[in-house]
Amino acid sequence: MKKIIPVLFALCFFFYSCITSSVVMKEMYSEYYAIAEQYYTNKNYIKALEYYSKAKGSSELVNSCNYKMARIYTQTGDYSTAYEMFTSLLLQDPDNSSLMSSLAYVCGKKGDYEEAVKLYENILQKYTYDTVSMKNLIMIYNHMGKKDKALSLASEYAEKFPLDSQVFSLITEEKTEELEPIDIENNDNETVNN
Repeated sequence: MKKIIPVLFALCFFFYSCITSSVVMKEMYSEYYAIAEQYYTNKNYIKALEYYSKAKGSSELVNSCNYKMARIYTQTGDYSTAYEMFTSLLLQDPDNSSLMSSLAYVCGKKGDYEEAVKLYENILQKYTYDTVSMKNLIMIYNHMGKKDKALSLASEYAEKFPLDSQVFSLITEEKTEELEPIDIENNDNETVNN
């Protein structure tokens, strides 16, 4: 009996320390995420990436961290990395319109206009009143030289949103070198499932 008590005490201590350790780790990852969010807000993207990477140690935060990191890569012009990350997230949540829109934006910035068109059209089939996707699709059609499609979609847009009279200004006469879709910052419906 005297030998059992120390063994039981050691086992209880071991299990208590394991539970305490996992709670501490969970809190630590949450703190990393909070720090990353502050750096992100302050546009210190290098530090934000560092702390999002650390926070990814938590399985509960992995998708949120990957989403934020993909946004940073988009905002800093690393479209290839952003594309990979958004694609990976979209594979996990294929009906997420925010992820589709972000990926379409990245495709447009990379110059993969056909893929961007497919994604935006897919979004607009499901969400016919998505103004950001409509405007970006109008600009992409225009940039591709598909003026008829751009004008048709702009007319449809003008009917749905008569107070937004500037939609036709998205259609230019000349093809420009650099396409500037509307920034995903304005389309921040963060609905990334964890």
